[in-house]
Amino acid sequence: MSSARWKPRLLLAAAIHCGVWGLFIMGWPDLSFQVYGYTDGLTNTLVWQGCGFAIFMYGLSYALAATDPQRHYGLVLIGTIAKTCGTAGVLYGYLSGQLWLYSVAWVFMNDILWIVPFAMIVKDAVRFERPLQTESAGYESSVWFDWLRT
Repeated sequence: MSSARWKPRLLLAAAIHCGVWGLFIMGWPDLSFQVYGYTDGLTNTLVWQGCGFAIFMYGLSYALAATDPQRHYGLVLIGTIAKTCGTAGVLYGYLSGQLWLYSVAWVFMNDILWIVPFAMIVKDAVRFERPLQTESAGYESSVWFDWLRT
């Protein structure tokens, strides 16, 4: 598969995954809490549903990024950082005895699986960042970091 074709497909798969998972958490908070392996009852449903909403919104951002991964790599960068931090948090929770090994299995499916391909998308985009033509100003401008050049 050409390098131009795998990125949108991967981002679309991530969008569907996050969209479905976020809707699951929002719609069935108690059940989704148990699926993660938490044995204590859910004490703050709204906070947990808010996490589901954030996951759903990541899905929307990946869907947008799938339309042009080169241009929207910032959204993928944010997802990469979030997935890396989420993984670190779950691993810390496991190593400190606060989370079960079962939770680490879920973090693989929800986070670790996506980190490397997301990082590759960001790396390629930054490496080959194409300039955009700004019609009103009449000069070329890069997608990010314009303010550094002024």
